Amino acid sequence: MSSSRTHRSYREIRQRLLSGEFSPGTRLDFKKLAGELGVSTTPVREAIGQLASEGLLQLVPRLGAVVPRLSREETVELYGVREAMETYAAAKAAATITAAQLAELHGFVERMEVLSAKFSTNRKPVLDGQSLSDFLAADLAFHMTIIEAAGNHRLTKLAADSHAHARIFAAERLAHDQGLLDEALRQHRAIYDALARHDGEDARRQVALHIERSLERTLGAHEGHAPVERWWRAN
Repeated sequence: MSSSRTHRSYREIRQRLLSGEFSPGTRLDFKKLAGELGVSTTPVREAIGQLASEGLLQLVPRLGAVVPRLSREETVELYGVREAMETYAAAKAAATITAAQLAELHGFVERMEVLSAKFSTNRKPVLDGQSLSDFLAADLAFHMTIIEAAGNHRLTKLAADSHAHARIFAAERLAHDQGLLDEALRQHRAIYDALARHDGEDARRQVALHIERSLERTLGAHEGHAPVERWWRAN
Protein backbone atom coordinates (compact mmCIF):
# COMPACT_ATOMS: atom_id res chain seq x y z
CA MET A 1 0.00 0.00 0.00
CA SER A 2 1.27 3.37 -1.05
CA SER A 3 0.92 5.48 2.09
CA SER A 4 0.35 5.46 5.83
CA ARG A 5 -3.14 6.88 5.21
CA THR A 6 -3.95 4.00 2.90
CA HIS A 7 -2.64 1.51 5.45
CA ARG A 8 -4.66 3.13 8.25
CA SER A 9 -7.77 3.17 6.07
CA TYR A 10 -7.23 -0.50 5.22
CA ARG A 11 -6.93 -1.50 8.89
CA GLU A 12 -9.97 0.51 9.94
CA ILE A 13 -12.25 -0.71 7.15
CA ARG A 14 -11.11 -4.32 7.65
CA GLN A 15 -11.81 -4.08 11.38
CA ARG A 16 -15.28 -2.70 10.70
CA LEU A 17 -15.93 -5.59 8.35
CA LEU A 18 -14.78 -8.11 10.96
CA SER A 19 -16.91 -6.50 13.69
CA GLY A 20 -20.04 -6.91 11.58
CA GLU A 21 -20.64 -3.19 11.16
CA PHE A 22 -21.15 -3.73 7.42
CA SER A 23 -23.57 -6.56 6.82
CA PRO A 24 -23.49 -8.69 3.64
CA GLY A 25 -24.99 -6.83 0.70
CA THR A 26 -23.96 -3.43 2.05
CA ARG A 27 -22.55 -0.96 -0.46
CA LEU A 28 -19.64 1.02 0.97
CA ASP A 29 -19.80 4.79 0.50
CA PHE A 30 -16.29 6.02 -0.38
CA LYS A 31 -16.98 9.65 0.49
CA LYS A 32 -18.64 8.83 3.79
CA LEU A 33 -15.81 6.52 4.81
CA ALA A 34 -13.24 9.15 3.85
CA GLY A 35 -15.00 11.70 6.04
CA GLU A 36 -15.20 9.31 8.99
CA LEU A 37 -11.53 8.41 8.65
CA GLY A 38 -10.39 11.99 8.10
CA VAL A 39 -8.70 11.27 4.76
CA SER A 40 -9.37 11.91 1.09
CA THR A 41 -11.14 9.33 -1.06
CA THR A 42 -7.85 8.23 -2.65
CA PRO A 43 -6.50 6.18 0.30
CA VAL A 44 -10.00 4.80 0.87
CA ARG A 45 -10.19 3.61 -2.74
CA GLU A 46 -6.71 2.08 -2.48
CA ALA A 47 -7.61 0.33 0.78
CA ILE A 48 -10.85 -1.03 -0.67
CA GLY A 49 -8.95 -2.24 -3.72
CA GLN A 50 -6.63 -4.19 -1.45
CA LEU A 51 -9.56 -5.67 0.50
CA ALA A 52 -11.20 -6.66 -2.78
CA SER A 53 -7.98 -8.38 -3.92
CA GLU A 54 -8.12 -10.41 -0.69
CA GLY A 55 -11.70 -11.43 -1.42
CA LEU A 56 -13.16 -9.49 1.51
CA LEU A 57 -15.06 -7.04 -0.70
CA GLN A 58 -16.51 -7.28 -4.17
CA LEU A 59 -16.19 -4.50 -6.78
CA VAL A 60 -19.45 -4.35 -8.74
CA PRO A 61 -19.92 -2.16 -11.84
CA ARG A 62 -22.14 0.89 -11.18
CA LEU A 63 -22.39 -0.06 -7.50
CA GLY A 64 -18.81 0.12 -6.28
CA ALA A 65 -17.62 -1.90 -3.30
CA VAL A 66 -20.13 -4.36 -1.85
CA VAL A 67 -19.84 -6.76 1.06
CA PRO A 68 -20.33 -10.25 -0.46
CA ARG A 69 -22.96 -12.70 0.74
CA LEU A 70 -22.29 -16.44 0.87
CA SER A 71 -24.77 -19.01 -0.33
CA ARG A 72 -25.58 -22.05 1.80
CA GLU A 73 -23.19 -24.17 -0.27
CA GLU A 74 -20.39 -21.63 0.06
CA THR A 75 -20.97 -21.41 3.81
CA VAL A 76 -20.73 -25.19 4.17
CA GLU A 77 -17.55 -25.17 2.10
CA LEU A 78 -16.01 -22.41 4.21
CA TYR A 79 -16.69 -24.25 7.45
CA GLY A 80 -15.36 -27.42 5.84
CA VAL A 81 -12.07 -25.64 5.21
CA ARG A 82 -12.02 -24.45 8.81
CA GLU A 83 -12.68 -27.98 10.06
CA ALA A 84 -9.85 -29.43 7.99
CA MET A 85 -7.32 -26.83 9.07
CA GLU A 86 -8.27 -26.37 12.71
CA THR A 87 -8.63 -30.01 13.68
CA TYR A 88 -5.22 -30.68 12.15
CA ALA A 89 -3.79 -27.69 14.02
CA ALA A 90 -5.34 -28.79 17.32
CA ALA A 91 -3.89 -32.29 17.04
CA LYS A 92 -0.44 -30.85 16.25
CA ALA A 93 -0.67 -28.18 18.93
CA ALA A 94 -1.44 -30.76 21.61
CA ALA A 95 2.13 -32.03 21.22
CA THR A 96 3.88 -28.68 20.81
CA ILE A 97 1.92 -26.11 22.81
CA THR A 98 3.94 -24.26 25.44
CA ALA A 99 3.03 -23.34 28.98
CA ALA A 100 2.89 -19.69 27.92
CA GLN A 101 0.45 -20.48 25.10
CA LEU A 102 -1.72 -22.54 27.45
CA ALA A 103 -1.76 -19.58 29.83
CA GLU A 104 -2.88 -17.36 26.96
CA LEU A 105 -5.70 -19.75 26.09
CA HIS A 106 -6.78 -19.85 29.71
CA GLY A 107 -6.82 -16.07 29.79
CA PHE A 108 -9.05 -15.87 26.72
CA VAL A 109 -11.49 -18.35 28.26
CA GLU A 110 -11.53 -16.33 31.48
CA ARG A 111 -12.23 -13.16 29.50
CA MET A 112 -15.21 -14.81 27.83
CA GLU A 113 -16.42 -16.07 31.21
CA VAL A 114 -16.29 -12.56 32.67
CA LEU A 115 -18.24 -11.13 29.74
CA SER A 116 -20.82 -13.93 29.95
CA ALA A 117 -21.25 -13.46 33.70
CA LYS A 118 -21.65 -9.72 33.27
CA PHE A 119 -24.22 -10.26 30.54
CA SER A 120 -26.22 -12.66 32.72
CA THR A 121 -26.83 -9.84 35.21
CA ASN A 122 -28.23 -7.53 32.53
CA ARG A 123 -31.70 -7.60 31.09
CA LYS A 124 -30.69 -7.36 27.46
CA PRO A 125 -31.77 -10.29 25.28
CA VAL A 126 -28.45 -10.48 23.42
CA LEU A 127 -24.85 -9.45 23.91
CA ASP A 128 -24.06 -6.38 21.81
CA GLY A 129 -21.84 -3.33 21.48
CA GLN A 130 -18.35 -3.36 22.93
CA SER A 131 -19.06 -6.45 25.03
CA LEU A 132 -19.86 -8.44 21.91
CA SER A 133 -16.75 -7.10 20.17
CA ASP A 134 -14.63 -8.12 23.18
CA PHE A 135 -16.19 -11.60 23.27
CA LEU A 136 -15.60 -12.16 19.57
CA ALA A 137 -12.03 -10.87 19.88
CA ALA A 138 -11.30 -13.32 22.70
CA ASP A 139 -12.89 -16.14 20.69
CA LEU A 140 -10.78 -15.36 17.62
CA ALA A 141 -7.59 -15.02 19.69
CA PHE A 142 -8.29 -18.41 21.30
CA HIS A 143 -8.54 -20.14 17.93
CA MET A 144 -5.58 -18.34 16.38
CA THR A 145 -3.35 -19.14 19.39
CA ILE A 146 -4.05 -22.85 18.89
CA ILE A 147 -3.24 -22.57 15.20
CA GLU A 148 -0.03 -20.67 15.92
CA ALA A 149 0.92 -23.33 18.47
CA ALA A 150 0.90 -25.90 15.66
CA GLY A 151 3.98 -24.14 14.28
CA ASN A 152 2.90 -23.88 10.63
CA HIS A 153 3.07 -20.28 9.38
CA ARG A 154 1.26 -20.95 6.10
CA LEU A 155 -1.56 -22.62 8.01
CA THR A 156 -1.79 -19.60 10.31
CA LYS A 157 -2.31 -17.26 7.34
CA LEU A 158 -4.89 -19.51 5.70
CA ALA A 159 -6.80 -19.94 8.95
CA ALA A 160 -6.84 -16.20 9.62
CA ASP A 161 -8.32 -15.63 6.17
CA SER A 162 -10.98 -18.30 6.74
CA HIS A 163 -12.04 -16.72 10.03
CA ALA A 164 -12.24 -13.31 8.38
CA HIS A 165 -14.44 -14.65 5.58
CA ALA A 166 -16.70 -16.49 8.04
CA ARG A 167 -17.26 -13.33 10.08
CA ILE A 168 -17.73 -10.91 7.23
CA PHE A 169 -19.88 -12.95 4.86
CA ALA A 170 -22.41 -14.47 7.27
CA ALA A 171 -25.85 -13.73 5.85
CA GLU A 172 -27.14 -13.03 9.35
CA ARG A 173 -25.25 -12.19 12.51
CA LEU A 174 -25.81 -14.83 15.16
CA ALA A 175 -27.67 -13.50 18.18
CA HIS A 176 -25.29 -14.03 21.10
CA ASP A 177 -27.84 -14.83 23.78
CA GLN A 178 -27.08 -16.53 27.08
CA GLY A 179 -27.57 -19.98 25.61
CA LEU A 180 -25.02 -19.39 22.87
CA LEU A 181 -22.53 -17.88 25.32
CA ASP A 182 -22.86 -20.82 27.73
CA GLU A 183 -22.44 -23.34 24.91
CA ALA A 184 -19.41 -21.51 23.49
CA LEU A 185 -17.78 -21.45 26.91
CA ARG A 186 -18.32 -25.18 27.43
CA GLN A 187 -16.76 -25.92 24.08
CA HIS A 188 -13.75 -23.65 24.61
CA ARG A 189 -13.13 -25.16 28.06
CA ALA A 190 -13.27 -28.67 26.58
CA ILE A 191 -10.75 -27.71 23.87
CA TYR A 192 -8.47 -26.08 26.45
CA ASP A 193 -8.66 -29.12 28.76
CA ALA A 194 -7.69 -31.48 25.92
CA LEU A 195 -4.71 -29.32 24.99
CA ALA A 196 -3.64 -28.98 28.64
CA ARG A 197 -3.59 -32.81 28.81
CA HIS A 198 -1.67 -32.90 25.50
CA ASP A 199 -4.38 -35.21 24.17
CA GLY A 200 -4.24 -34.68 20.42
CA GLU A 201 -7.15 -36.94 19.53
CA ASP A 202 -9.51 -35.32 22.02
CA ALA A 203 -8.34 -31.83 20.98
CA ARG A 204 -9.14 -32.71 17.37
CA ARG A 205 -12.54 -34.10 18.35
CA GLN A 206 -13.51 -31.10 20.51
CA VAL A 207 -12.56 -28.61 17.80
CA ALA A 208 -14.57 -30.60 15.24
CA LEU A 209 -17.60 -30.55 17.53
CA HIS A 210 -17.22 -26.81 18.06
CA ILE A 211 -17.05 -26.06 14.32
CA GLU A 212 -19.94 -28.46 13.64
CA ARG A 213 -22.11 -26.58 16.11
CA SER A 214 -21.01 -23.19 14.76
CA LEU A 215 -22.04 -24.24 11.27
CA GLU A 216 -25.39 -25.53 12.50
CA ARG A 217 -26.09 -22.23 14.24
CA THR A 218 -24.97 -20.22 11.23
CA LEU A 219 -27.18 -22.14 8.80
CA GLY A 220 -30.02 -22.05 11.31
CA ALA A 221 -29.79 -18.26 11.48
CA HIS A 222 -29.73 -18.05 7.68
CA GLU A 223 -32.48 -20.50 6.86
CA GLY A 224 -34.67 -21.17 9.86
CA HIS A 225 -32.72 -24.15 11.23
CA ALA A 226 -32.18 -25.97 7.95
CA PRO A 227 -30.61 -29.44 8.30
CA VAL A 228 -26.86 -29.66 7.90
CA GLU A 229 -25.13 -32.18 5.67
CA ARG A 230 -22.47 -33.57 7.99
CA TRP A 231 -19.37 -33.81 5.81
CA TRP A 232 -16.79 -33.77 8.59
CA ARG A 233 -16.84 -37.23 10.06
CA ALA A 234 -18.95 -40.37 10.56
CA ASN A 235 -18.44 -41.00 14.28
